[in-house]
Amino acid sequence: MTNLSFRKRDSNESLNRLRRNGEIPGVLFGPNIDSKLISMPESTLSRFVSGKGAVYEITNKNNIKRFVMFDEVQREPASDKLLHFSLKVLPKGQENIVSVPLRFTMPEQMAGDKGLFVTMMDRVNVISVPSKVPPEIKVDLSILDLGQSLIVADLAKRTGFDFEDDSEQVIAQYQFISAPILDDEVDSSNVVTEVIGDEMPIITSQ
Repeated sequence: MTNLSFRKRDSNESLNRLRRNGEIPGVLFGPNIDSKLISMPESTLSRFVSGKGAVYEITNKNNIKRFVMFDEVQREPASDKLLHFSLKVLPKGQENIVSVPLRFTMPEQMAGDKGLFVTMMDRVNVISVPSKVPPEIKVDLSILDLGQSLIVADLAKRTGFDFEDDSEQVIAQYQFISAPILDDEVDSSNVVTEVIGDEMPIITSQ
């Protein structure tokens, strides 16, 4: 699990000056702890806020580990620039809905292969206590035959987790490839135009 680092900040610090120096102000809060004013480098924060619902680990000065997730992230509407964030400490032993990335592995596609692997989801929502949340879930697409789909229910059988997502939601498919007909593949000498009554011509190839 990824460890997050941040700095404790003073309430008298200017937020605008903090942002100009590349730091984003935030707050750490949760049950049974006193809320703390914190800040994190913008470059660091931007790497993690995209993983909505993901769980991270923090360690305090007494070497006590806690699990946290981003509760709110504020951005400047016009520029989408980060302005503020809040980290929520998760209670130990309590189940939460957590977003976990999927790591797909698939066989190398050979020349003449009539299928194409297509993924519809890159994350799934897992219901779990923080300490049991995996950093990722590996999905082996080699088990699919041509025309088959993998759904959330199939994934649950392999991981043992409870999922918040619809069990019938499609994660990936091994789809047939429709081969395009190129113009130079049609021999114009074998093309017959047939007119039936007043109908439009029907073009066929022989």
